[in-house]
Amino acid sequence: LSPLVVGPVFLNTYDLFPALLVVVAVAAWLRGHERTTWVFVALAIAVKVYAVVLVPFVLLDTARRRRALEWMAGILVLLHLPFLVTGPGGVRFSYWLQLRRGLESESLGSGILLVLHRLGLVGVTLKDEAPGSRDLVGTLPDVVAALSSVVVVAAVAYVWLLYRRRRHERVAAAAAAVTAFVAFGKVLSPQYLTWLAPLVPAVSLDAAVLLAAALVLTRLEWEEFVKRHGGTAHWGQVLSWWILARDLVLVSVFAATTRRIRR
Repeated sequence: LSPLVVGPVFLNTYDLFPALLVVVAVAAWLRGHERTTWVFVALAIAVKVYAVVLVPFVLLDTARRRRALEWMAGILVLLHLPFLVTGPGGVRFSYWLQLRRGLESESLGSGILLVLHRLGLVGVTLKDEAPGSRDLVGTLPDVVAALSSVVVVAAVAYVWLLYRRRRHERVAAAAAAVTAFVAFGKVLSPQYLTWLAPLVPAVSLDAAVLLAAALVLTRLEWEEFVKRHGGTAHWGQVLSWWILARDLVLVSVFAATTRRIRR
Protein backbone atom coordinates (compact mmCIF):
# COMPACT_ATOMS: atom_id res chain seq x y z
CA LEU A 1 0.00 0.00 0.00
CA SER A 2 2.97 2.36 0.43
CA PRO A 3 3.10 3.51 -3.24
CA LEU A 4 -0.57 4.46 -3.00
CA VAL A 5 0.03 6.44 0.17
CA VAL A 6 3.19 8.28 -0.91
CA GLY A 7 2.35 8.69 -4.56
CA PRO A 8 4.82 9.15 -7.44
CA VAL A 9 7.75 9.97 -5.13
CA PHE A 10 7.80 6.30 -4.13
CA LEU A 11 8.48 5.14 -7.67
CA ASN A 12 10.66 7.86 -9.17
CA THR A 13 14.01 6.18 -8.42
CA TYR A 14 15.45 2.68 -8.22
CA ASP A 15 15.19 2.42 -4.41
CA LEU A 16 12.77 -0.49 -4.63
CA PHE A 17 15.65 -2.63 -5.91
CA PRO A 18 17.99 -2.27 -2.90
CA ALA A 19 14.95 -2.56 -0.62
CA LEU A 20 14.19 -5.92 -2.25
CA LEU A 21 17.78 -7.10 -1.77
CA VAL A 22 17.67 -6.10 1.90
CA VAL A 23 14.40 -7.99 2.38
CA VAL A 24 15.94 -11.13 0.89
CA ALA A 25 19.02 -10.70 3.11
CA VAL A 26 16.87 -10.31 6.24
CA ALA A 27 14.73 -13.31 5.27
CA ALA A 28 17.86 -15.44 4.83
CA TRP A 29 19.17 -14.13 8.16
CA LEU A 30 15.92 -15.13 9.88
CA ARG A 31 16.14 -18.66 8.50
CA GLY A 32 19.78 -19.09 9.37
CA HIS A 33 21.06 -19.30 5.77
CA GLU A 34 24.36 -17.59 6.50
CA ARG A 35 26.00 -17.65 3.08
CA THR A 36 22.86 -16.39 1.37
CA THR A 37 22.69 -13.61 3.93
CA TRP A 38 26.28 -12.55 3.24
CA VAL A 39 25.70 -12.56 -0.52
CA PHE A 40 22.56 -10.43 -0.45
CA VAL A 41 23.92 -7.99 2.13
CA ALA A 42 26.90 -7.41 -0.15
CA LEU A 43 24.65 -7.05 -3.20
CA ALA A 44 22.48 -4.55 -1.36
CA ILE A 45 25.53 -2.50 -0.27
CA ALA A 46 26.80 -2.42 -3.85
CA VAL A 47 23.46 -1.10 -5.07
CA LYS A 48 22.79 1.35 -2.21
CA VAL A 49 25.27 1.80 0.60
CA TYR A 50 22.66 2.06 3.40
CA ALA A 51 22.61 -1.73 3.69
CA VAL A 52 26.04 -1.54 5.36
CA VAL A 53 24.19 -1.01 8.67
CA LEU A 54 23.21 -4.69 8.58
CA VAL A 55 26.80 -5.93 8.61
CA PRO A 56 27.45 -5.63 12.39
CA PHE A 57 24.28 -7.61 13.14
CA VAL A 58 25.00 -10.35 10.62
CA LEU A 59 28.56 -10.71 11.92
CA LEU A 60 27.30 -10.94 15.49
CA ASP A 61 25.13 -13.93 14.59
CA THR A 62 27.78 -15.98 12.82
CA ALA A 63 30.75 -17.83 14.24
CA ARG A 64 32.50 -17.60 10.86
CA ARG A 65 33.05 -13.85 10.89
CA ARG A 66 36.23 -13.91 8.87
CA ARG A 67 34.55 -16.03 6.22
CA ALA A 68 31.56 -13.68 6.18
CA LEU A 69 33.77 -10.65 5.66
CA GLU A 70 35.68 -12.42 2.91
CA TRP A 71 32.46 -13.27 1.09
CA MET A 72 31.03 -9.78 1.36
CA ALA A 73 34.28 -8.06 0.41
CA GLY A 74 34.79 -10.46 -2.49
CA ILE A 75 31.33 -9.81 -3.90
CA LEU A 76 31.78 -6.05 -3.60
CA VAL A 77 35.13 -6.22 -5.40
CA LEU A 78 33.68 -8.48 -8.09
CA LEU A 79 30.76 -6.15 -8.74
CA HIS A 80 32.99 -3.08 -8.86
CA LEU A 81 35.71 -4.67 -10.95
CA PRO A 82 34.24 -3.96 -14.43
CA PHE A 83 33.77 -0.29 -13.53
CA LEU A 84 37.20 -0.02 -11.91
CA VAL A 85 38.76 -1.40 -15.10
CA THR A 86 36.82 0.80 -17.53
CA GLY A 87 36.63 3.99 -15.44
CA PRO A 88 38.51 4.03 -12.14
CA GLY A 89 38.31 7.79 -11.98
CA GLY A 90 34.55 7.69 -12.29
CA VAL A 91 34.21 5.17 -9.47
CA ARG A 92 36.51 7.21 -7.25
CA PHE A 93 34.64 10.42 -8.06
CA SER A 94 31.27 8.82 -7.34
CA TYR A 95 32.24 7.67 -3.86
CA TRP A 96 34.10 10.88 -3.05
CA LEU A 97 31.09 12.93 -4.15
CA GLN A 98 28.81 11.04 -1.77
CA LEU A 99 31.25 11.31 1.12
CA ARG A 100 31.70 15.06 0.79
CA ARG A 101 28.01 15.89 0.40
CA GLY A 102 26.73 18.63 2.66
CA LEU A 103 23.59 18.92 4.73
CA GLU A 104 20.71 18.11 2.38
CA SER A 105 17.66 20.32 2.84
CA GLU A 106 15.24 17.53 3.81
CA SER A 107 17.36 15.95 6.53
CA LEU A 108 16.54 16.25 10.22
CA GLY A 109 19.41 18.64 10.91
CA SER A 110 18.41 20.77 7.95
CA GLY A 111 14.76 20.76 9.02
CA ILE A 112 15.75 22.13 12.42
CA LEU A 113 17.97 24.84 10.93
CA LEU A 114 15.37 25.84 8.35
CA VAL A 115 12.68 26.23 11.00
CA LEU A 116 15.05 28.28 13.15
CA HIS A 117 15.76 30.36 10.04
CA ARG A 118 12.05 30.90 9.45
CA LEU A 119 11.76 32.03 13.08
CA GLY A 120 14.62 34.48 12.58
CA LEU A 121 16.94 32.78 15.07
CA VAL A 122 19.68 31.72 12.64
CA GLY A 123 20.62 32.53 9.07
CA VAL A 124 21.11 29.78 6.51
CA THR A 125 21.83 29.67 2.79
CA LEU A 126 20.50 27.10 0.35
CA LYS A 127 22.53 26.18 -2.70
CA ASP A 128 22.16 23.65 -5.50
CA GLU A 129 24.91 21.07 -5.15
CA ALA A 130 25.93 17.83 -6.84
CA PRO A 131 24.53 15.24 -7.20
CA GLY A 132 21.31 17.12 -7.86
CA SER A 133 20.26 18.21 -4.40
CA ARG A 134 19.82 21.50 -2.60
CA ASP A 135 21.98 21.74 0.50
CA LEU A 136 22.49 24.14 3.34
CA VAL A 137 25.94 25.70 3.01
CA GLY A 138 28.13 27.44 5.54
CA THR A 139 29.97 26.67 8.75
CA LEU A 140 26.92 25.82 10.87
CA PRO A 141 25.38 23.42 8.31
CA ASP A 142 28.79 21.76 7.86
CA VAL A 143 29.02 21.19 11.62
CA VAL A 144 25.47 19.82 11.73
CA ALA A 145 26.24 17.53 8.77
CA ALA A 146 29.27 16.12 10.59
CA LEU A 147 27.23 15.67 13.78
CA SER A 148 24.52 13.91 11.77
CA SER A 149 27.02 11.30 10.60
CA VAL A 150 28.20 10.79 14.18
CA VAL A 151 24.60 10.39 15.36
CA VAL A 152 23.94 7.74 12.69
CA VAL A 153 26.92 5.70 13.88
CA ALA A 154 25.90 6.13 17.53
CA ALA A 155 22.29 5.14 16.82
CA VAL A 156 23.28 2.00 14.91
CA ALA A 157 25.74 1.12 17.69
CA TYR A 158 22.93 1.56 20.24
CA VAL A 159 20.70 -0.80 18.29
CA TRP A 160 23.57 -3.29 18.06
CA LEU A 161 24.09 -3.20 21.85
CA LEU A 162 20.37 -3.75 22.43
CA TYR A 163 20.31 -6.65 20.02
CA ARG A 164 23.46 -8.17 21.49
CA ARG A 165 21.67 -8.55 24.84
CA ARG A 166 18.54 -10.13 23.36
CA ARG A 167 19.16 -11.85 20.04
CA HIS A 168 15.55 -12.66 19.31
CA GLU A 169 14.35 -9.60 17.41
CA ARG A 170 16.22 -9.69 14.11
CA VAL A 171 13.56 -7.89 12.09
CA ALA A 172 13.30 -5.13 14.69
CA ALA A 173 17.09 -4.77 14.73
CA ALA A 174 17.26 -4.51 10.94
CA ALA A 175 14.37 -2.04 10.83
CA ALA A 176 15.84 0.09 13.62
CA ALA A 177 19.30 0.20 12.01
CA VAL A 178 17.93 1.21 8.61
CA THR A 179 15.61 3.77 10.24
CA ALA A 180 18.62 5.26 12.04
CA PHE A 181 20.38 5.70 8.70
CA VAL A 182 17.32 7.42 7.22
CA ALA A 183 16.20 9.54 10.18
CA PHE A 184 19.54 10.88 11.40
CA GLY A 185 21.66 11.06 8.24
CA LYS A 186 22.82 14.26 6.59
CA VAL A 187 20.88 13.35 3.43
CA LEU A 188 17.21 12.37 3.43
CA SER A 189 15.41 12.10 0.12
CA PRO A 190 11.67 11.24 0.21
CA GLN A 191 12.26 7.97 -1.66
CA TYR A 192 14.38 6.72 1.26
CA LEU A 193 11.10 5.83 2.94
CA THR A 194 10.93 3.02 0.37
CA TRP A 195 13.66 1.26 2.37
CA LEU A 196 11.48 1.29 5.49
CA ALA A 197 8.23 0.15 3.93
CA PRO A 198 8.97 -3.61 3.91
CA LEU A 199 10.72 -3.67 7.32
CA VAL A 200 9.02 -1.40 9.84
CA PRO A 201 5.44 -2.80 9.62
CA ALA A 202 6.81 -6.24 10.53
CA VAL A 203 8.09 -4.92 13.87
CA SER A 204 4.97 -3.71 15.67
CA LEU A 205 1.65 -2.00 15.12
CA ASP A 206 2.75 1.29 16.64
CA ALA A 207 5.84 1.36 14.41
CA ALA A 208 3.65 0.66 11.36
CA VAL A 209 1.25 3.47 12.29
CA LEU A 210 4.12 5.93 12.74
CA LEU A 211 5.60 4.92 9.39
CA ALA A 212 2.20 5.40 7.76
CA ALA A 213 2.10 8.91 9.27
CA ALA A 214 5.55 9.64 7.81
CA LEU A 215 4.39 8.40 4.41
CA VAL A 216 1.27 10.57 4.56
CA LEU A 217 3.29 13.63 5.60
CA THR A 218 5.62 13.06 2.67
CA ARG A 219 2.64 12.89 0.31
CA LEU A 220 1.03 16.03 1.78
CA GLU A 221 4.35 17.85 1.71
CA TRP A 222 4.77 17.10 -1.97
CA GLU A 223 1.18 18.04 -2.88
CA GLU A 224 1.34 21.27 -0.89
CA PHE A 225 4.62 22.16 -2.54
CA VAL A 226 3.25 21.60 -6.04
CA LYS A 227 -0.02 23.41 -5.27
CA ARG A 228 1.60 26.48 -3.76
CA HIS A 229 4.67 26.83 -5.92
CA GLY A 230 4.07 24.87 -9.09
CA GLY A 231 7.32 22.99 -8.71
CA THR A 232 9.45 26.10 -9.31
CA ALA A 233 10.89 26.44 -5.80
CA HIS A 234 12.46 23.90 -3.48
CA TRP A 235 10.82 22.18 -0.51
CA GLY A 236 13.51 23.44 1.83
CA GLN A 237 12.61 27.03 1.05
CA VAL A 238 8.88 26.83 1.50
CA LEU A 239 7.91 23.77 3.53
CA SER A 240 10.40 23.63 6.38
CA TRP A 241 7.68 22.87 8.95
CA TRP A 242 6.45 19.91 6.88
CA ILE A 243 9.99 18.60 6.54
CA LEU A 244 10.71 18.84 10.25
CA ALA A 245 7.39 17.20 11.16
CA ARG A 246 8.07 14.24 8.86
CA ASP A 247 11.62 13.86 10.15
CA LEU A 248 10.49 13.92 13.78
CA VAL A 249 7.97 11.18 13.00
CA LEU A 250 10.83 9.12 11.57
CA VAL A 251 12.70 9.62 14.84
CA SER A 252 9.58 8.24 16.55
CA VAL A 253 9.72 5.22 14.22
CA PHE A 254 13.29 4.63 15.40
CA ALA A 255 12.13 4.83 19.01
CA ALA A 256 9.31 2.36 18.36
CA THR A 257 11.57 -0.21 16.69
CA THR A 258 14.20 -0.02 19.44
CA ARG A 259 11.47 -0.32 22.07
CA ARG A 260 10.47 -3.64 20.53
CA ILE A 261 14.05 -4.94 20.95
CA ARG A 262 14.15 -3.80 24.59
CA ARG A 263 10.91 -5.59 25.36
